[in-house]
Amino acid sequence: MKEIVSKSIQVIGFTADVNYQQSATQVGKDAWQNNIILLRAGSGEEKFRKVLDEVEADEIMLVDLDRVALSALNVWEQDYRKTRRGDHVYYVSNRKRKLWFGFMDTELWRGDRVITDSPVLIGEKSLFMKAYAGEDLDGNLLRAVSYSLQKGYVKFGKLETTVMWKDAVIDSNPAVNYFWKVPSRFLMTGRFFSTLFNPAERSRRDMTYRMLMLLFGLFVFFYMPYISKDYGISGDEFVDHRHSGYVLDYFTKGDKAALNQPKTALHLYGNSMQVVAAVVANMIGADDVYAVRHVVCALVGALGVIAIGLLGLRFGGGLCGLISMLLLFFSPRFFGHSMNNLKDIPFAVGYLVAVFYFVRLFDRYPVIKLRHVLGAVLGIALALGTRSGGLLLFPYLFMYGGLFYILWVGFKEFYKFLKYRKDVENILFLIVIVLFVGYFLSIITWPFALARPFTNVVVSLKEFTNYNIGLRTIFEGQQMMSNMLPVHYAPKYLMIGSPLVVVVGCIGYLFFMFFRKKEFSLLSFFFLFSLVFPVFWVIYQKSNLYGGIRHLLFVMPFMVLLAARFWTLLLSVSPKYLKGIATVVFIGLLFLPARHMAKNHPNDYVYFNELVGGLHGAYGDYETDYYYNALKKGVDWFKKNVDYKGHPVRIVTNHSANLEHYFRKDTNVKIVYSRYYDKFSKDWDYMIFDNVYINSFQLKNGLFPVKEGFLYSVDAEGLPMCVVGKRTSKEDYQAIKLEEEKKYPEAIDKLEGYLKAHPWNEEMWMRLSKLYYASGKPEEALRCTGESLKWQPQLMDALNIRALSALDLKRFATAHQAVDAMLAQNNVASSSYYLKGLIYYSEGKDKEALDHVNKALRYHGGNVQALALGGDILRRNRSYSKAIEPYEKVVRAKRADERVLLALAECYCRTNNYKLLDQITALLRDQGRDKVALQKIELRALIQQKRMDEAEKLMTRMNGVEEDSELFLLRALCDLAAGRRAAAVENAGKAIKLDPRNGEALELQRFLTKEVEIRK
Repeated sequence: MKEIVSKSIQVIGFTADVNYQQSATQVGKDAWQNNIILLRAGSGEEKFRKVLDEVEADEIMLVDLDRVALSALNVWEQDYRKTRRGDHVYYVSNRKRKLWFGFMDTELWRGDRVITDSPVLIGEKSLFMKAYAGEDLDGNLLRAVSYSLQKGYVKFGKLETTVMWKDAVIDSNPAVNYFWKVPSRFLMTGRFFSTLFNPAERSRRDMTYRMLMLLFGLFVFFYMPYISKDYGISGDEFVDHRHSGYVLDYFTKGDKAALNQPKTALHLYGNSMQVVAAVVANMIGADDVYAVRHVVCALVGALGVIAIGLLGLRFGGGLCGLISMLLLFFSPRFFGHSMNNLKDIPFAVGYLVAVFYFVRLFDRYPVIKLRHVLGAVLGIALALGTRSGGLLLFPYLFMYGGLFYILWVGFKEFYKFLKYRKDVENILFLIVIVLFVGYFLSIITWPFALARPFTNVVVSLKEFTNYNIGLRTIFEGQQMMSNMLPVHYAPKYLMIGSPLVVVVGCIGYLFFMFFRKKEFSLLSFFFLFSLVFPVFWVIYQKSNLYGGIRHLLFVMPFMVLLAARFWTLLLSVSPKYLKGIATVVFIGLLFLPARHMAKNHPNDYVYFNELVGGLHGAYGDYETDYYYNALKKGVDWFKKNVDYKGHPVRIVTNHSANLEHYFRKDTNVKIVYSRYYDKFSKDWDYMIFDNVYINSFQLKNGLFPVKEGFLYSVDAEGLPMCVVGKRTSKEDYQAIKLEEEKKYPEAIDKLEGYLKAHPWNEEMWMRLSKLYYASGKPEEALRCTGESLKWQPQLMDALNIRALSALDLKRFATAHQAVDAMLAQNNVASSSYYLKGLIYYSEGKDKEALDHVNKALRYHGGNVQALALGGDILRRNRSYSKAIEPYEKVVRAKRADERVLLALAECYCRTNNYKLLDQITALLRDQGRDKVALQKIELRALIQQKRMDEAEKLMTRMNGVEEDSELFLLRALCDLAAGRRAAAVENAGKAIKLDPRNGEALELQRFLTKEVEIRK
């Protein structure tokens, strides 16, 4: 048969005809026998695998000899040579597909029958090595191979030919065999374990892993919604659910509240799954809407576990898919958020689903599967319908489609768009359809986006990019605001918040990509890009991140994916001894997060890996229960163990909305909100506080919870997440009431007595320091702030009073230290920069003072204290015309006190603006108390206008005022104008003696002295 087929292609034919060899003598026995390897139809996997191993040719033609004539082989070989692509297996078909737009296959779920019915498959041997030919999959060897290759994501191409062949007889359903019968028998008989490292059983093992993926997927689909009942309401859920109600009212009642929520900015979110949860809760009349929300969230999280499995399956086969599912399921942060975070989990899952289907879109090109189009559309809709950051997916699809096009036509040919016009049109049309439909599907439950469909989603993205409201957080042991985080915040949190098995695997795969060139493919690049680019972007944009890894949950699955590929390579292609070691290491590392989840349920997400010493090493250095999840368990304990029924009870907490829901049926319970460091100034009987916004020093030194009155704590790894306590004394609260009544001495006595018995109460030390400061006792205030800061070194109110008290005592170094400690926690606090400027101003360092005033105004342009201080600095440096502007801003803000009005009046006087001066002086004559200061301004104005008679009269009325440097200067000016030079010199000297820094008096003295010298 040398004239029929090239030697470079090895023909493997199979037939059910036992006499086939004799019936083929007309071709020439020696000719075809040297070129065709003949198999019986029922040869099975072992025989087929043995034949493949023995074949030396690089390419194979697998033929059903019962359906085709030998003469067809030459035609197919020639057609194959014309269209050959090394990564494709080619088939023939005389059936016409039902294609939309000429390239979209509408068949949704079944394997491609057009391919499985082909009587021939041609391709490289390496591709056929992925096939399974066992008759337990399908009685027809070719159909079994064809079906298993489809499931292995092998790409197929069609040969255009006029050769005729017999139609196939279909008598089996390979899907059931592939996903269940073959792998379950392989597993149950023990052959899976006995041949675990046998390369010949790779295809059967892959089917087994797929079956395990299916079973595990079913498990998580039911388990995660079931277990969600144990989880608490997250910190955002109350406002999120309320906004979902606004959205429903928008569609049902026309209410416009959903279009603008300035306090929460929730109109900028899509809220798609939250609206779904609200609709479900309304339909079933749920008593606990949050339980419904958690079930919906858990279902979305389960979809994420399944989706990462499918993506792993596409990336590295069944083992990679199974490992991907295990790694994501046992990622405590992803799992924990899957129970109650309907913001970040739907976005993460939508992002994951979209990326998966972007890849699948082009797997069968030039034929596109409708189900892959629908998957891509739904992925975009879920991601963008949750956060405007889903717009990232739009350039992703263009990028992937463009790179696929370049690889499809070749790097040397891709710019010849006219030559490949059909490919360009099809790919662009596909991308536009997916993005267009996905975009409009994503905004159907988003009123703000619907109001202006083509602009408001971009507006939302810009708003979030520029979102700069800081929340207090702890990072690397430092208390700081979320809008001042270092650039390595995001990558470090990913490294310490992901399981070590994921971190090791992800880094290991990067080395694989570097040293193993074939690992660097379009797929690996795209997945790596999906991980790295968002992290790079949030760093580049200086995005406001908080809540640990919450805003980056959507990239965690791609760390998992790369890690799964790494472990798959170690467990499948490495030497036997290394496979065994890798198996032990993998199971050991996976056990660590699994143990954490089992031990600390339902607080799984307060997880840190061994790179920082686990939760024990991270506690106090990083945020833990930032989403208030532990409050539920604390409330559950309280209800079971505290006798609170039958009488009024007041419970204080740092998340009142959550506790109001937990106690919604207890009408005798009153929930009181308080920040943790303001709690003792409120009236309450019990406290239930989560460890959110607790100072790092107190967390690390066992000062949370307070031991006095302690009842119970919700712990993770033995560390408190939530504390339940009882109030043992209300003397502190009584002192606060006295303070409110302005009875400062009584309040001070009460607090001094209270603190002798409760010296650990940093809050009351701070309150006492305020009372002393308000009473004009800065020394005592300074002492009390020291006591307060001993227990909480970063208590902002205590630091503020300390700075002010030290400033009054002219202890400038102490004042600077206090303000520096404030700025270390929040370097965008306008009030702290103002205070720093005030200290410099008091030291006479006007340049430094003005610099800090400008910083204060940069972060809050309406800071009236900073504006007034800026005016004072300019006025002291005689820039009177410039000083007018900040003073006038204070006046327009209706925050001007008498001091500011007097300063502004002086500036009007100095700049000869007597009309505005008269308006202010008239107001101050009626309402002002500092008559001397006003008279000095009026006296200066009379002198400047040379109204000396009136000036002399006014000065005479002020004869009783002494020890005033400025007044002596004004007397000197009057003397000079009246020609009394000796008196002028005397009064200027008195002014300088009282205030050696009186620059105007110094200038007048120099002028008079020089004039005398000239006369001499």
